[in-house]
Amino acid sequence: MHNCPITIDDARQAVAIYGQDIPKLKGTTTVGPPVAHIPDHNLLAVPGSILLHNSSVTLASDVDYVNKIPLLLTKSRNIGWCTIAPVPNRKKTNILKELNCLITI
Repeated sequence: MHNCPITIDDARQAVAIYGQDIPKLKGTTTVGPPVAHIPDHNLLAVPGSILLHNSSVTLASDVDYVNKIPLLLTKSRNIGWCTIAPVPNRKKTNILKELNCLITI
């Protein structure tokens, strides 16, 4: 650039003094591929004190769609525990199958 008082050496010294431009780095760097998830199906026994206070639980459920994929959403009213499970469709047999899996856990 003509008649510009800032030189390339000035820019290099600014990076040496102040470091890299953090917003620029955050906007252009990537995290990388996600780590593979290994499901853990080890079930633990529920302590007796929890079972004593939560012997009756009301479960609310609904079927929602995300990208045209049906998902069964459940939430327990007493505990506040939420679950999400994919279902092939909204047929009664498939919904009951997922609910039975949830109740027997």
